[in-house]
Amino acid sequence: MARERLRTGLATALAAALSLSAGAAGATPAETPWTRVNALIGGWTSAGLRVQTTGQFYNPAGCAIPDGYFIDPTLSGAQLFWSLLITAQATNAEVQLTVDGCIYSRPNVIGVALRRP
Repeated sequence: MARERLRTGLATALAAALSLSAGAAGATPAETPWTRVNALIGGWTSAGLRVQTTGQFYNPAGCAIPDGYFIDPTLSGAQLFWSLLITAQATNAEVQLTVDGCIYSRPNVIGVALRRP
């Protein structure tokens, strides 16, 4: 009897933990409107890159710091994204960032698109 209650309690706790973690990680990627890059900031304690654009700040996850978007240097596409953003800034091309959640309290960039208007 005690063993059955323990199993039931553990199953209930596991189900609750899984539902809480699914809600926290269930952010949906969203795309910014097309805009231009006006600043690329690398630095200090991380090899990450902060991106500032000319468009209105887009922050669907409600990240705490509204001074740009951030690319995690451990992301497999980070170097490609950096190259696209440097090219966009140098050629005045437009970019569209795909963001998902927050990193370092800023929108987390998980994709970059570039176009010539």
